[in-house]
Amino acid sequence: MTHTQAAGNPHSPTQARPVVLCFAGHDPSGGAGLQADIETLAAHGCHCIPVVTALTDQDSRNLYALRAVDPEWIHTQTRRLLEDFDIRAVKIGLVGSTAGMEAIRQLLDARALRDRLVVLDPVLAAGGGGAFAGTDYPDRLRELLVPRAYVTTPNQQELHALASATDEADAVAVLHARGCAHVLVTGVAGSHDSHLTNRLYTAGSVVFQGFPTQRRPGHYRGTGCSLAAAVAAGLAHRQSVSDAVRHATQWTASAIAQAQRLGHGQSHLTRIP
Repeated sequence: MTHTQAAGNPHSPTQARPVVLCFAGHDPSGGAGLQADIETLAAHGCHCIPVVTALTDQDSRNLYALRAVDPEWIHTQTRRLLEDFDIRAVKIGLVGSTAGMEAIRQLLDARALRDRLVVLDPVLAAGGGGAFAGTDYPDRLRELLVPRAYVTTPNQQELHALASATDEADAVAVLHARGCAHVLVTGVAGSHDSHLTNRLYTAGSVVFQGFPTQRRPGHYRGTGCSLAAAVAAGLAHRQSVSDAVRHATQWTASAIAQAQRLGHGQSHLTRIP
């Protein structure tokens, strides 16, 4: 069947756009969370199917409150989608509760997702500094979702919270030992303040791959969400991890360079021109 024929038949889905399943919270400011995922994946020629894990009270300045979605509702939303879509990759952002993590882990073990590549963005706090979860949240992420992740994308603070180690290499080794094949440590300060580097550590390798970008003044909303979603898009398009990370790093830097200050707080990335 040709693409044209398939497009004309509503009962014959096509694979023109890879489908990426995203678990994340709703940010009403539109800067991070599921909106960042949807826009990023659309910009990369993918279709996002978003599952809401948490509702938040936040603006471009900070987080004020969070309400986690009932884990049964997360399960119900997702099971329906698994019956309908051929999912190419999975991206996980803010979950909001340990019960939600358990629900997602069960879903990832289902036949429809068992061999799908998972990108985990271990979101622990809003860009303005407000914490999303309790003190046991990083430990539960490490136990429940890190072992199922193909790529994990923590910043340095998230990395050390996840692994309870002060040395970067030791912390990465903890996540590798848990079963995560690739750890992308984001936003590491380079040899001078004008650059930041994303460092990709692969299990079994003694060196990391560095992906530097220019450091820009100011504060930006949804950078981690966008980067992780762009990595998931690359994997959904069958790119290697290195190529996916390289492109995601460059693309996110461009989105930051074009950011606009739409509210009174952090600037919003321009993900879709």
